[in-house]
Amino acid sequence: MDLIDMPDLSKGFVTIPSLAVMGRTPVWVKDNKYNPIQFKGISVSPEAIAHELSKRFDIIHYLDITGIRSQKVEWNTFQRVMDEGGEVWADVGVTFSDTIIDPLMSGASYAIITTKMIRSIEEIISAYELTENLILQIDIEDGIISQDRDINSMEVRELIREISSFGMDTFIIDDLKAGRKGPSRKIISEALGSLPSRGRLFMGASDLDELRPLDAAGVDGAIISASRLMRGFD
Repeated sequence: MDLIDMPDLSKGFVTIPSLAVMGRTPVWVKDNKYNPIQFKGISVSPEAIAHELSKRFDIIHYLDITGIRSQKVEWNTFQRVMDEGGEVWADVGVTFSDTIIDPLMSGASYAIITTKMIRSIEEIISAYELTENLILQIDIEDGIISQDRDINSMEVRELIREISSFGMDTFIIDDLKAGRKGPSRKIISEALGSLPSRGRLFMGASDLDELRPLDAAGVDGAIISASRLMRGFD
């Protein structure tokens, strides 16, 4: 397993590889479908990939696709990845606040709640009351994606201000719009201006070419698929 050379970025900018897993299998997106990651036709475990990624990157983003789709997390696989050490941010498809503790108890450094999955602002606040090791991901596509009408009707900057007022200070913005041409400078500027003191903003990146513009825009880092950072897989 070979990692690619990274572009030159500022010292404070954090690149976070996202390891997507379905059940016990690490996956990547090809032709709009999730496919197993293999090297020369040989399967590889999520923990093996996490082990290699942790040699270069301080934080790994763990994305449980099955957990998001059906709320069935493969906890044994999750635990083996956590055992590789380092800081892990985990998105396992939390929909209600009372399940936010599960990934943290299993070793994650931070649990992620996404607007696409969480049921309401009240659930976000309830989760934060249970743990401060919480990150809100704001999913957007011509507006915030949410099942909650209150969230859906908000601008990104409004939601950040609302959630920040309760103490949360770390946010991810993931633009899911098909065919988008890089991150929106307007949204980044408004989001940065809405952060609390010492707040942090991370952006989802679809390609390595987006890292330098995000760095120049002043965000704290980017989350990018681990498949964009590895060579030799099929």
